[in-house]
Amino acid sequence: MAYIGREPQIGNFQVCDAISVVNGQAAYTMQVSSVDVIPETAGNAEEALQTILNTRARAYPTWQEQMDMQYKDLLNGTTTWKDTVAKVKLDNPK
Repeated sequence: MAYIGREPQIGNFQVCDAISVVNGQAAYTMQVSSVDVIPETAGNAEEALQTILNTRARAYPTWQEQMDMQYKDLLNGTTTWKDTVAKVKLDNPK
């Protein structure tokens, strides 16, 4: 799980339900329980967003594994690659 700022050790912390880009700019709107929140610093917000994106990138199989899945899907009429990518996207939304 990504955190805004330092990872909490104890105490009250908030889990964001949404982090969205505003007008394609380097500005973000974050919400907790449908209410906008402001992070400790902009750098912490960027760090948290990068953590989320990096987690998703690591969840994908290597490109070699993906190519192998696609080749086997073509031969066998299966959808292993498509199912794998869909699961990563579902488990790690942007």
